[in-house]
Amino acid sequence: MKRIGLLLMVLLLCFFMTGCWNIREINSLAITICVGIDKTENGYRVTHQILNPKAIASKSPKDEPAVVLYVEEGKDIFEIYRRTTTQSPRKIYNSHMRMVIISEDVAREGLKKILDFFTRDHEFRTDFYFAIAKGVSANRLLSNLTVLESIPGIEMYNSMETSENAWAPVKSIKIVELVNDIIAEGKNPVLTAVELIDEESSATETKALTKSFVKSKPKFTMLGAFNNDKLAGWLNEDESKG
Repeated sequence: MKRIGLLLMVLLLCFFMTGCWNIREINSLAITICVGIDKTENGYRVTHQILNPKAIASKSPKDEPAVVLYVEEGKDIFEIYRRTTTQSPRKIYNSHMRMVIISEDVAREGLKKILDFFTRDHEFRTDFYFAIAKGVSANRLLSNLTVLESIPGIEMYNSMETSENAWAPVKSIKIVELVNDIIAEGKNPVLTAVELIDEESSATETKALTKSFVKSKPKFTMLGAFNNDKLAGWLNEDESKG
């Protein structure tokens, strides 16, 4: 009986001591804030907007952006994510991702392959938003620096939440709702478009952070209507309100 009790105690201790078996220190992670997906001839081009820890953690201002970009191409999204490790000294970490920006070409081709990847990967949460880059590539949109928020992806995320509450043509949609709208019979999803206004003035350099405003900035405009998982067309402002 004593041996059985000792064995049970050892097994119980093993159960409680397994909580940190897969722990990863924060200084070994490249935290993704926003992901942009563009169409290429052979597949996709994915842009990761990654936090720059040196610029964020520093007490004194640094003359460098709060984010860095990693861009990679491939036949499918899973391949591209793995290939990005050849550039990044840290493992890409996706649990804090705020937005996925999809180019218009990708949206018209169809979202099923992309949504399949985001729903199956265990690292992604379900609280990030989707939007369509209209009139500009997703890469160019994520290359734009912002002023009010040092992290561009966070500014777009907050702007979408704020504008949805105050302006009817803007709608935020998360991955669970998007998938349900696609597979539901007789129902089709809509996604908000995001554009760059005054694009002739570039804001990709860090000097833009020291100016009182940036002329090139993202703006949510209208809704894109889908037929199943493919973008069918754009709703004007009045139609988007409905």
